[in-house]
Amino acid sequence: MPDFHIINIVQDKHQDIQSADFVSHVKNSLKFSSCYEATFDTEITFIAKKLAKNLPDESSNHVILVLGNDNTLNAVLNGLLSVERQHQLPIS
Repeated sequence: MPDFHIINIVQDKHQDIQSADFVSHVKNSLKFSSCYEATFDTEITFIAKKLAKNLPDESSNHVILVLGNDNTLNAVLNGLLSVERQHQLPIS
């Protein structure tokens, strides 16, 4: 089973109740290693960059699970790609 690291944007002005319920369901049904929530895209980028620096740079079961919209995914990609790694972290 992968070690999931959840990155979620909260208080998203486009997030409806159904989306919030989905995020809650994912967090309650998945076993995850860490969960990070942020309110701004710049925070998301910082969190992703920090994960890319701190997680082992080797082939492993670590997976970044992005919960949010296209902007959230873009912010995570920017953070992950700003760190030079031999083994890229998979995202979902």
